[in-house]
Amino acid sequence: MIEKFKNGVSIRLIVIAVLTLMLLIPLGFIKSLVKERQNLQRQSVADITSKWSSDQLIKALILTIPYKKTEYKYTSVKDSSGNITQNKELVEVMSYAHFLPNTLNIKVDLNTSIRYRSIYEASVYESIIDIDGDFLYEDILSLGIDENDFFFDKAFVSLGVKDSRGIKERAYLNFDNKIYSLNSGVKSSNISSIYENSFSTNIKLAKNKNYKFDLKLHLNGSSSMYFLPYGKVTNVILESSWNNPSFNGDFLPNSRVINEDGFKANYKVIDINRDYPQSITNDQIRLWQFNKNNQYRGYDSKPYISSSFGVDFKLAVDHYTKADRSIKYAILFVVLTFLIFFLTEILNKRRIHPFQYILSGLSLILFFVLLISFSEHIGFNNAYIIAALATIFALGSYVRSVLGSKKLTMYFIGVLAFMYVFIFILLQLQSYSLLIGSVMLFIVLSVVMYISRKIDWYKE
Repeated sequence: MIEKFKNGVSIRLIVIAVLTLMLLIPLGFIKSLVKERQNLQRQSVADITSKWSSDQLIKALILTIPYKKTEYKYTSVKDSSGNITQNKELVEVMSYAHFLPNTLNIKVDLNTSIRYRSIYEASVYESIIDIDGDFLYEDILSLGIDENDFFFDKAFVSLGVKDSRGIKERAYLNFDNKIYSLNSGVKSSNISSIYENSFSTNIKLAKNKNYKFDLKLHLNGSSSMYFLPYGKVTNVILESSWNNPSFNGDFLPNSRVINEDGFKANYKVIDINRDYPQSITNDQIRLWQFNKNNQYRGYDSKPYISSSFGVDFKLAVDHYTKADRSIKYAILFVVLTFLIFFLTEILNKRRIHPFQYILSGLSLILFFVLLISFSEHIGFNNAYIIAALATIFALGSYVRSVLGSKKLTMYFIGVLAFMYVFIFILLQLQSYSLLIGSVMLFIVLSVVMYISRKIDWYKE
């Protein structure tokens, strides 16, 4: 086998191909290592946020007014003969009507910072949220319910956040010039299905007037802050010292300013931009069933928690994502290095043992282990430079002893350095990485075809 490898071009190509495929095994382990470190990072971030507070979704406000209505109640009665008779009786029951604000203004002042767990970090924030707006009496009458059927003295207002642990001070609601303290939970199962972490307060409404409100929240959170556009007109102003925001959700800011000192974003969303109405009753919220056995019944709250928008507080560098992208080029490093060895053997009559191929390939694979481990401490770019220089030095020194030629070694180091620089540039690009990468591969293939054009592939 070794003798044929020394003398047979085709046999050598087959052996090199097998060696290349063998190196995919340790490469798979490195991919698993990246996923493992990513999972550890997520666990560390989750540990931080579990003690501070998770990301937040602000759901404000809903006005709920009980009202009476009549409906038929059906009962089954069995007589002495065993016959069953259906009785229908008209009864009076209490239901709930829910109303969203006419205008909803939210102003948020965010103080962001970084928290650490071991070598991992997470973005957290403290915020002061000022909320104000109004409810229109005409919206209450829009449902077609007789105003005398409403229990205005038993109304309540609900507010929701995603993680109630983030609330750091008791919130007080100024509603129609009266101060109310918000308490945990709501009375309507419809609202509780929308507001998983909700607060409410009982209020007494006067008839034939509009109702203004305002409140202040001191809310902690992490990673992101989102809002629901519950107002007929919803205005949100976001200000923060974070200078790397990512605006996401169903709506983008109408205007935004981002600089080194932070950002300011302004949103305006109107009711026709979302798919749920301003006023609704319990009967109009669609019931859904948990399973076919009817073991659980609840309310479909999905429409009322959709259309969210807000900002993510992204960390500047995600080295694991870049490391994962770089690993996709690992096989290219191996193939080109082995190709250089092979052409050196053929064109310069230098003999390279299969084991030397394997050692060189493993050196290239270990580059990615160095990259991952260093990037956790000094950042991806610095880690890439250190890992590349270490690999070039180690592999260059080894190739010098294998080839026995300083000139060939310098050519090899130059090509290897070019590959590392080229891959580094590709990792920095987004839109044009595929275009530039494919063009460069075509050029490399053309060069190889030109260099190998005079090789006698049938020579043994």
